[in-house]
Amino acid sequence: MNLRILPMRDPRPGASGLGTGIRHGRSGLDPRPRPPELCPRSPARIGRALWVVGLLVGLLVLPAAAVGSGQTEVIVLFGTASPDTNGVFTTFTQPALSDGGQVAFVSMLSATLGELSDNAALYRSGAAGLTVVARKGVTMLDGDLINNFVNNSPSINNAGFVSHSADRASAPLKYVSFLGDGGAPNSFLHVDSASPSGNNQLVSHSTPVINNAGVAAYRAVYGGVSPETGIYSRTSGGTTTLRLLQGVDAPRGGTVLSIIGSLPTLNEIDQIALIASVDDGQFTRKSVMRLDGTTINELARDGDVLGSVTVANISSLTVPINGSGQTAFAATYLQQSTTLRGVFRTSSSGVSLVTPTPLPQAPAAIGSLHVVDINNVGKVAFSADFIGGSDPVTGVYLTDGVSPTLVALEDTATPEGNKYFRRFLNESISLNQNGQVAFLAELSDTPNGPFSGRGIFRYDPASGLEQVIRTGNMLSGSTVTGLGLTGTTYRLSQTMEVIESPDFDFSGFNNPGQIAFNFSYAGGTGIALWSPTAGPVPGDYNQNGVVDAADYTVWRNHLGQTMTLPNEDPDTTPGLVTEEDYQLWKSRFGQTAGSGAGSSLSTFPSAATVPEPTTWLLLAVAGVTLTICRRRKR
Repeated sequence: MNLRILPMRDPRPGASGLGTGIRHGRSGLDPRPRPPELCPRSPARIGRALWVVGLLVGLLVLPAAAVGSGQTEVIVLFGTASPDTNGVFTTFTQPALSDGGQVAFVSMLSATLGELSDNAALYRSGAAGLTVVARKGVTMLDGDLINNFVNNSPSINNAGFVSHSADRASAPLKYVSFLGDGGAPNSFLHVDSASPSGNNQLVSHSTPVINNAGVAAYRAVYGGVSPETGIYSRTSGGTTTLRLLQGVDAPRGGTVLSIIGSLPTLNEIDQIALIASVDDGQFTRKSVMRLDGTTINELARDGDVLGSVTVANISSLTVPINGSGQTAFAATYLQQSTTLRGVFRTSSSGVSLVTPTPLPQAPAAIGSLHVVDINNVGKVAFSADFIGGSDPVTGVYLTDGVSPTLVALEDTATPEGNKYFRRFLNESISLNQNGQVAFLAELSDTPNGPFSGRGIFRYDPASGLEQVIRTGNMLSGSTVTGLGLTGTTYRLSQTMEVIESPDFDFSGFNNPGQIAFNFSYAGGTGIALWSPTAGPVPGDYNQNGVVDAADYTVWRNHLGQTMTLPNEDPDTTPGLVTEEDYQLWKSRFGQTAGSGAGSSLSTFPSAATVPEPTTWLLLAVAGVTLTICRRRKR
């Protein structure tokens, strides 16, 4: 297995620049081969010279190694050096992943200069390697050194800003939330800061969720002259706004009694969704609310009648919200005097039940539901526990609002066929904008059997369910013994001061379908990034997964013939090999199935933005040919 580790700065004193990285599985190739003799004296030496040229061609497009049907890149490993050359990595939080493939995580370190005073740091990976975003005992935060990071995973938005919380040396356990990208961190929320009214001081808050514009949303408790509990937002410019105050009148009557257990969600147009308890004078009812600015929109409430369905009890603790303001929640409902459980979706047209019973392949009635997320086209991912026995069966589902689709079901075989799903970990499930679902599952060797490892899986509506990696697979030259993956959902294991609201920015899954995950092995732990294999590469006429010199040969040998080349542009002279097919090959030279070529054959980059075949490679070929010719003349 060939695995590429991101380059890190050489930790040796006096060294500069980035190291060459580590490539596993290539121990038979010297990374600095001796130059071939320029005047080969035998056919064998001619062959060796040509082999060197072939090797150079191959090195141009060396792909990362495949795990499952994709490619896996090791981001960081236990025992490797921090990019600031101060200490080595030991343990890691679960990583968050942006759409640009940047990975954010916190790591503990050993062998640091300050020992316990600087043994933790927040990192972000990128094309140039790892960047230190903030470091304990080194980074200044609101005029003081960071003392400790909150013990949970960071988030990262698509602008590349990492969000996390830490306390300071002068104020232990009074956490400050901040954004960072490697420069000076920008703090935006800290304990003891003033409320928007200026009358109170912050006592506690939920972990903020942050959108791509840098707007943060959070639930907070302020103490002082007139204590307040509310939902707040803060712009990237520093303006804090009270969006909903506990105790105000609810739009549909009654009083907002409590939001203390609420975890707000946030979309890209700054709308906030939450669950609140409303006292209507007779009962305390759960209510789904959306905040548009400071306007409260009550979308659904216990007791609502929706045709033949009556919402009896909203069971969700939180509600995800998509880009158009749609939300999704779980509730028990009454239909023809029968109590059932379902998932509901709110939209501009009202509230609808999106999980008609029974669910596909449901072994029994639904016992409980957990809503994961709703994407921008209204698809909802959720998990369902079915009634029955001490170990009820669980399933993961995706619904478009019309017909739910089964993603995976407990006690059924995994895609590889050699394991069975034993349990799904709700905190690991994520849904992206392409309708793909990623999750971590416990596995067994037989249906309903004992625990025998974990696996990470991805579902695509077009291709179905695939295994990304499982324990027992080889990674970085060692056997994987453990796996971890962060999903969209909140974490009940955290205290109210640091609990994470559900947000895709915390997830190890992104919209392009990549997955960042933790893994452990006999020698320690690491973080890796899995990327799905792209479709056919335009210009790859011999279908070997790379656009190279061999494809030119295929084109040249068939120039002018009536035939369709594999992976040609279907919109340009289809069925005839022409000069246009050569131009396509030239524009795609060097691309592989994993290099961003994409699966579309109708959109091509301009020749000005794609490099031509490298000059040194052409010169190497010419040089070998010239050498052979000169030897033959003598």
